[in-house]
Amino acid sequence: MEFTNEMITELKTALKDKNLAPYHKRIQAVYLRAIQTPYKSIMDMLDVSHDTVWRLTKKYQEHGLTCLTSDARGGRRHAYMTVEEEQTFLSEQLACAVNGEFVTVETSLG
Repeated sequence: MEFTNEMITELKTALKDKNLAPYHKRIQAVYLRAIQTPYKSIMDMLDVSHDTVWRLTKKYQEHGLTCLTSDARGGRRHAYMTVEEEQTFLSEQLACAVNGEFVTVETSLG
């Protein structure tokens, strides 16, 4: 994987940017790889796996710096209740709890 001087400069600048501090480890891993640091050294310095360094480097070369600085992950979609739905749901729970009944997930969803 070859890096251009512009890419190396971009990574070096990103490492100095305080706004990108949460992504410092990712950027540093790619930067170290860009300056021909061996995988083993990067793994020891940053406590990351070989696969992680390789994956981050590949993503950077394909998509640029934005792929290192985004936290877009998959997962299930979260459904939110409206305020009215939540009040109705919780009022039923409260009524049961006030009467001394045990309120569990099974009884509330059943």
